Amino acid sequence: FYPPEYRDLITQKFNACARTGTEFDEVLQIVTAKGNRVWVRSVGAPERDAGGRIVAVLGAFQDISRLVGLYQRTEDLCARLGRVLENMSDAFVTIDPDWRFSYLNRAAEAVLRRGSGDLLGRNVWREFPETVGTLFETELTRALDTGTSVTFEEFNPSLETWFRVTAYPTPDGLAVYFRDVTRDRASYQRLRLLDTAVSRMNDTLLITEVAPLDAPDGPRIVYANRAFERLTGYAADEVMGATPRILQGPDTDRGELDRIRGALERAEPVRAEIVNYGRDGQRYWLEIDIAPVTDDAGRPTHFVSLQRDTTERREAEANLRLAEQRFGMVAQATKDVIWDWDILSGSMWWNDNLLTVFGHDPAVPINVSHRGCPYVHPDDLDRVVEELDRVIAGADTSWHGAYRVLRADGTTAHVQDRGIVLRDDTGKAARMIGSMADVTRERESEAILRQSQKLEAIGQLTGGLAHDFNNLLTVVLGNAELLAEALGDRGDLLAMADQMIGAAQRGADLTGRLLAFARQQPLDPAVIDVNDAIRSVLPLLHKSLEDHAEIKLVPADDLWLSEIDPSQLDAALLNLVINARDAMPAGGCVTIETFNTVVEAGTADLVDPGEGRFVVVAVTDTGSGMSPDAVERALEPFFTTKQTGTGLGLPMAFGFARQSGGYLRIKSREGEGTRVELYFPRSVSRDPDTPGDTADGAAPRGRGQHILVVEDDLFVRRHAVATIRSLGYRVSEAEDAAAALALLADADDIALLFTDIVMPGDMNGRDLAEAAARLRPDLPVLYTSGYTDDALTRQGRLDPGVQLLSKPYRTRDLAFKLSAALNRDATDN
Repeated sequence: FYPPEYRDLITQKFNACARTGTEFDEVLQIVTAKGNRVWVRSVGAPERDAGGRIVAVLGAFQDISRLVGLYQRTEDLCARLGRVLENMSDAFVTIDPDWRFSYLNRAAEAVLRRGSGDLLGRNVWREFPETVGTLFETELTRALDTGTSVTFEEFNPSLETWFRVTAYPTPDGLAVYFRDVTRDRASYQRLRLLDTAVSRMNDTLLITEVAPLDAPDGPRIVYANRAFERLTGYAADEVMGATPRILQGPDTDRGELDRIRGALERAEPVRAEIVNYGRDGQRYWLEIDIAPVTDDAGRPTHFVSLQRDTTERREAEANLRLAEQRFGMVAQATKDVIWDWDILSGSMWWNDNLLTVFGHDPAVPINVSHRGCPYVHPDDLDRVVEELDRVIAGADTSWHGAYRVLRADGTTAHVQDRGIVLRDDTGKAARMIGSMADVTRERESEAILRQSQKLEAIGQLTGGLAHDFNNLLTVVLGNAELLAEALGDRGDLLAMADQMIGAAQRGADLTGRLLAFARQQPLDPAVIDVNDAIRSVLPLLHKSLEDHAEIKLVPADDLWLSEIDPSQLDAALLNLVINARDAMPAGGCVTIETFNTVVEAGTADLVDPGEGRFVVVAVTDTGSGMSPDAVERALEPFFTTKQTGTGLGLPMAFGFARQSGGYLRIKSREGEGTRVELYFPRSVSRDPDTPGDTADGAAPRGRGQHILVVEDDLFVRRHAVATIRSLGYRVSEAEDAAAALALLADADDIALLFTDIVMPGDMNGRDLAEAAARLRPDLPVLYTSGYTDDALTRQGRLDPGVQLLSKPYRTRDLAFKLSAALNRDATDN
């Protein structure tokens, strides 16, 4: 019964069943008596006797030809469907109810940039986590949950693609079609933007059909933008299907209209300028550019007309012709540089202010080509030329520019330039007339103001850091002194303690410089002759130059007095001379000059020193000079151009000058040396002050007086209490103003209030002292702080009667200040 190709298989299966009892169930073909092949299901099973021996094989056939045919047709249909899905342009995937990919066609693999081998059986949301929470998740979930199809558009950020997605529920999950619509959306967006731009443009845009050209119908209007409505008064819907000839009137040039008609008949672009009339009968000039639009076969279908209202330009030209009669008088009356440029010939005329403002002789003829004026700074030339070319090529009648000009002496000036374009009857630019203003001083003042604001911000930050650092140094310095005193004859350890003292003292010097820059260093000003002060420090300045440079003093004979801190002036001059020395490694000369100057109202900068009378100390060297960038940053703390150095010399001098009511200016060029000028306000006093005595001799000790110490910093307070007790005083302590006032109310034997200025809470040290004075009017107060603030000073100067001990302080300084405060109170009483 079996065809040859199945005989070996059925023999093998039958023998196995007869010998070993293995059942079989196979699908194969048999040949009928008529010679036809039939698909059958052949099954066989062993029959056993009572002893379990196989005695027969029982079998059966089942005709399954129809089932096999149906299967083959289904398989063929699936194959054809698979080929369709694989070859379709849309991406197609199927997703099972657990959100796993069960099928992807080639288009889906291309769009998702992942192969089937990477995605089949994997969870959609794990493979594409960026889609979680977007329409991809919410809409597909809705389709699966509700059994309804969904269509939506969403952006996939990781694929940088917009998709239009359609999902259909199936018994096995979802069938999802999606298409890349990124380009479609971009095209739609461009069309929408173009439509918006056209509707909002100032020029009129009119589109008409090509035919008919003959009157009275003429070419019919099919599009008009909003500018057409604004210009003519006609609504766009109102003129649809009408002819543009409804806008013509008695003053419309018939010859120009005939020229336009001839160009339209030849389907050629044409430009013209005619008079038209609005709905209200108002007459206006119109510049028209008409171009044909052709179809794929090259046949013209429409005319596009871009129209610009030139009425104002026409009026401006008329007014300009009238204004030219007055031009000469205006050019002489103004302080600006007036110029007249003949664009066609390139010749340029200037008024006499070219000489007074920039030093160039206006009588010297120059030819200004399309590459611009030779006086324009080379770095700005291309930009200025580009701006002018754009104005000349367009239809604008005015131009404004900001750029730099080279003066005759080689220096640079900043200018604001304005010009008016004069055009001929064809609209071509023929002349430009303008006025140029020198705004160099304003630009420099703005730069100075920005620099001042930056330095002010840096100073506030610096002052706060120095305050905290001074608290730390107070503890370090004081304990190092106590340690040195306790070590006695322990030479090796004593040397280490001395090194700690020296390091702490250098740290104090550093914070002192920072506070000087921040203008928070307490000053001890005196009315002095600055010349005498410089002469007294001149030997130290000579020594700092180390014999490889000379120093010259050029004092003014009638120098005014100034009220400044002499020690701070000495420090500022020393820093400036050291900077000058370092800028002259091969030697040179440092000149210190003094002179009086008056800054008058209307000539002062936007920032300090402002107007007034000033004593100026100028330090000039013949060194290497600084670049413009270095000059701009020279006053920033820790900025230096030297291999070694703190970068605090100039900032300290600047802060001292500002705190004294003056200013500091730097003038420097690379290879030409540096000049630093210190401005100090003139004193109204006619006589200099007599220098006060300095503390000398052994440190005074207390006699058991009761001192109240108020300090919020625990470590500083502990140190102060221990030190004051070691000086022979009794001590009570408080961490804030409230605790201090409570102690003052309970103890009537407190002889002195020793308080920090800056404390947390609502009351600072000055507030505490005022509250204490209401309880004990005769109680002396000694303040201490890591930096001054407005509580005790005016412009950096201590208020009258205020006694201050600056942090960090040494034991000896504390002893003298306590003794002076107690003795002053006793003397006053």
